[in-house]
Amino acid sequence: LVATWPLGEAAAISGQCESETKGQASLNLTFADYWVHMSFASSGGKASLAGIELFVTVQNGSRFLSPNSTGGLLLTASPKLPLSADTEHFACASELRLPFGQPGGSALVLSATKIQAFGVRNGSLSAKFATCALDARSSVPASPEPPLLNVTVFNSARVPCLRLQLRASLSILYRLKSGGNATVKVALPADTKASGDCGNSSQTVQLSFMQGWRSDLIFVKKASGYALQHLAADYRLSPALFPNAAEPNANRSAFGNGTYFSVASGTAYYSCRSAETLRLDNFVTMETRDLRAQAFRTDNSSAEFAGSMEQCLDDTPIDNVVPIVVGAALAGLVIIVLIAYLIGRRRHSAGSGYQSV
Repeated sequence: LVATWPLGEAAAISGQCESETKGQASLNLTFADYWVHMSFASSGGKASLAGIELFVTVQNGSRFLSPNSTGGLLLTASPKLPLSADTEHFACASELRLPFGQPGGSALVLSATKIQAFGVRNGSLSAKFATCALDARSSVPASPEPPLLNVTVFNSARVPCLRLQLRASLSILYRLKSGGNATVKVALPADTKASGDCGNSSQTVQLSFMQGWRSDLIFVKKASGYALQHLAADYRLSPALFPNAAEPNANRSAFGNGTYFSVASGTAYYSCRSAETLRLDNFVTMETRDLRAQAFRTDNSSAEFAGSMEQCLDDTPIDNVVPIVVGAALAGLVIIVLIAYLIGRRRHSAGSGYQSV
């Protein structure tokens, strides 16, 4: 059996600074029935985590269920983990496992770690920092722009009923083993497979990619026109894409309902070259760009998109003529009022024989 628990927040903190013991520093975290001790060393201007100790009182309860023995248990280790230069701080977003004894046994697990044992000024971490090797290995280069996908869905008579063109990616929030959250953006690749159906009241595009991933877009017919009404996504928390996931390789689904965009005319198509974010749920959003869509088509023309175009608000150019005309009219009104005031004031002064102060 394995006992796992997070270190609580109500800790008594103590330790020694480098000024008290040259080349050495320590940190003590004391809780109700256990404590953690970390010792740090500096050599040649480089800091390291020299040793760790964990003392815990083993007793039957929520943390230890029916232990073979009870009482105090002291675990020690000398990781000699290189951290950073004394003038920098050490940062590691990945899960850092510090074993006591053999790997796979008891361990102190750190995540989202920032440590500076030496060279601390004014109680703040130095601006410069060194990252852990785990972060360097797990870092993902910035994703290139998703490829442009062109999709056509045909009915049984081989007449296109739905056409879709877009660049798309899924932004997915997932839980980490450490209890925190991380976000991954996955672009729909160029080899995405498309299928769908041409219903009378609803029409669907299914985009399948990678292994076990799928995204569905469902268009619904309205009294006049149509709308993108439903979104769905299936994905898998593979370790390669979701490092340190709390549930690796778990299959997940997301569903979104609502009018994401609508087209007023049944013979028009929707266009939005600007970036749009379409929310499925609290964990998944679809981000699109260069989007064009036309559902419920009945003509067999060779044109990719037939009829008139209805643009999204972000693509609609702002007409500056009306604000300029209104502004000019207001400015003219102010000038007229000012002239009338000056004329009235001069007449009043001339009639009274006195100049007002």
